[in-house]
Amino acid sequence: MRSVNFNIVIGTRPNIVKAAALVYAIRQHNESNVSSPLSYRLIHTGQHYDVLLSGSLLKDLDLGAPDIHLQAHKTRRESRLGRMVADLISVFKQCPAHKVVVFGDVDSTLAASIAAKETGQYLVHIESGLRSGNLSMPEERNRKLSDSLSDLLLTSLPSAQQNLINEGYPTESIKFVGNLMIDTLMHSLSKCKPPQGLEVKEGEYLVLTIHRQSNTKNPEVILQLLTAILSSAGDITIIFPAHPRTRKLISQLDMTHKNLLIIEPLPYLEFGYLMQHCRGVITDSGGVSEEATVYNKPCISLRRETERGETITMGTNMLSDGSSQHLEELIHNIATNKWKQSQSIPGWDGRAGVRALASIS
Repeated sequence: MRSVNFNIVIGTRPNIVKAAALVYAIRQHNESNVSSPLSYRLIHTGQHYDVLLSGSLLKDLDLGAPDIHLQAHKTRRESRLGRMVADLISVFKQCPAHKVVVFGDVDSTLAASIAAKETGQYLVHIESGLRSGNLSMPEERNRKLSDSLSDLLLTSLPSAQQNLINEGYPTESIKFVGNLMIDTLMHSLSKCKPPQGLEVKEGEYLVLTIHRQSNTKNPEVILQLLTAILSSAGDITIIFPAHPRTRKLISQLDMTHKNLLIIEPLPYLEFGYLMQHCRGVITDSGGVSEEATVYNKPCISLRRETERGETITMGTNMLSDGSSQHLEELIHNIATNKWKQSQSIPGWDGRAGVRALASIS
């Protein structure tokens, strides 16, 4: 198969959102440079296979079907990383590119990073340098290992830039480009639409997302979280688009409440609408905390640390240990409009994809 400029590897919803900004930049470049277009191949590992987590997202973001779609989801979770590495090694050998591009901190990112080095490929890691300091998190291990294998490290935050410098990475291999996820959000703002079959009243609900391993490792943990949130929220409705793994856990609980609305994961444009019109957000997702900052919505992160420090110091995000007392205080501040306002974060301007493309071309 012919060589292309970039093999772009995706595998989960956050990967796809970030990759979209780079694809848009490539398309823009090609429209202006007809005589010297850039080519890419979109490779989906299949880590997320749910239609709402992956399939509809590709459509919503106008990315089309992946050029190559692997079947990682058919492998048991404990063996999935090895399967993805083996499959991607085969792909990279058969379908060469000048550079392999990976995003973020999921298992697909690490698998593609290992496969790129095994096949002698030049590796670009977009969203490098984020650090929570908590190596018990799979995401922290994935991002640190991917950084260590990368030839070019593109960062989304000034703090990430400094982390890499502090860790001894050569400055010539580090480039600050900004946050590609925000590019895609801005690109999609006007396209967001109300969720089908869900009545949404402006400012009368909180959005809840929970997916991290630490919060979904067993039913008791998520029961404690939901109980604390509901006891703190009073009469405010909680809309909870639940990850499939989380829904499976909740189904084991006798968990019903008049103000808790558990729904299927939403397509990207519908979730964006939900975020735009909510009173606030409770989440354990780093990406959602970034989006809440751009939407200027109060955000409570159900975590003890974050790798995205600027969402705390400049954004609308605040950390919570998940205790009823702390959540009650934070939710009360949301309900009474006593929350900090978002500031402008460097590189979150809708041009990160263009800067990233300039760095890797």
